[in-house]
Amino acid sequence: MKTDTGRRNRKEVMEELLFELHEICKRNDLHYTLTGIVANSAGEEERFPEEYDYLTVAMTQGDIERLVQIVNGTEDTHRQVEYFLNNPYARGFQVRYCNNDTTLINVKEFGNHINYGMYVRIRAVERIPEKGMRTEFLNLCRKAWKGSQKRLASCNYKRFVPALILKCTVGIIGRKNAAKALYHLSKQLKFIDKWEEIKGYEKVRIGTGVFEGESVCQLKEVPVDGGTVFLSEALMHRIVEHNPSHATVTVNDIEASDAPFKSVMDSGIVTELKNAQEVRDRYLSIVTKANKHAKAMGNAWNTYLMTRDVLEFQESYTEERIERVKAAVAQEDILTYKEEMHDYLAARRRWRRLHIPFIENEELEQVITSGKAVFGDDGKDDGNQKLC
Repeated sequence: MKTDTGRRNRKEVMEELLFELHEICKRNDLHYTLTGIVANSAGEEERFPEEYDYLTVAMTQGDIERLVQIVNGTEDTHRQVEYFLNNPYARGFQVRYCNNDTTLINVKEFGNHINYGMYVRIRAVERIPEKGMRTEFLNLCRKAWKGSQKRLASCNYKRFVPALILKCTVGIIGRKNAAKALYHLSKQLKFIDKWEEIKGYEKVRIGTGVFEGESVCQLKEVPVDGGTVFLSEALMHRIVEHNPSHATVTVNDIEASDAPFKSVMDSGIVTELKNAQEVRDRYLSIVTKANKHAKAMGNAWNTYLMTRDVLEFQESYTEERIERVKAAVAQEDILTYKEEMHDYLAARRRWRRLHIPFIENEELEQVITSGKAVFGDDGKDDGNQKLC
């Protein structure tokens, strides 16, 4: 590890950090794999992609804990591993290997970290636990923890109530005690200690992806842009589409490759960032309310349109027409059945897809049941005709 001098861009700093991390892992018998679009580019072309957000690697939780001891246990002040237990503001189990001599502050995430240097992200390779009450409870707590650590004003509404409950619980037993309890529960159910243990699991999870344990366990050391990295067989040739919405948006970032983040934080920028977040929270609150009103109006309009369809069907599906459809079913005349029932089936499918309760016609529903018994899947209407 060394003190950084000279002006470089973020990409260069992150790649240097990755090569550093690689050497630390080799010296201490730790293992990792590159993930995401970067792994795809490294495996196929032996280079980093031209554009990417961050460099992300995956390690077992046991190796992550050993990495924390190695990096944070020295007197070197130029590097730090930020993780769930040493960051009281952590929104999740993501780990970061940070360069303290640089600055990278994302305005949106300000307040969620203790280290605002440029970094390499580290995810845990997790085993997939059996379904049960403990697993469901853990998943709820982990989702709620993300919300409880954010400002509730900008919290996703699905997480708001559990986040609020968890926030009250944290206030009673203390943040550190709550974090330790959540961490140890995750450790019992999901964490893997050593890399070679991965092959003992049929499936493992890395982020949102699920992979075969045997394939993930197979690591190769590959050359990439003048350095070497570890890459799992499971991720080497995996096609990952680049998502433009994830592209680095520098307008949201305050970055400097030649200025320690602590000196930047001491410059008075903290107050400005907090003010900016308060403005953002008020804006999000207004947008959320507006979206709720717009959704309510949309539902009311759709309910009117659905009711109009139902009334039209009452007029168009006369007793004579219904008898004609019944006769088509009895005679196994699928063409007549589809032609006569198309409008009703398409409307019913459309409103169900929009989660608008469709007022069903009892006689027509009985005909549909009979049609399914006679025609099976062949009697299904594709619903492609546009409804007015």
